[in-house]
Amino acid sequence: MLGSHAPRKHQTTLKAERITHWISKGAQVSDTVHNLLITQGIRQGKKINALPRKQPITNDLQPTTGKETAAVEPAADDSRPATEEKTIEEEQSSS
Repeated sequence: MLGSHAPRKHQTTLKAERITHWISKGAQVSDTVHNLLITQGIRQGKKINALPRKQPITNDLQPTTGKETAAVEPAADDSRPATEEKTIEEEQSSS
């Protein structure tokens, strides 16, 4: 255990020696913990923006029409016929 944080009391207790020990061994801290360590004076440097970037709102739920799915063709390496009806027609005409 390297420390504790009580948000209701606004109290943070950290073991600075143990934290620097584990960081020197290769431990990686999250952006939020990095900012907390800078605030407490355990690490030096700039704070990192831990919040996600704002992205424009997109409408991903647009209704699709049947035309879009009908225009899709099979891949060039696909050796199967395009439709089952075609093979049935070919079989009937050859009989």
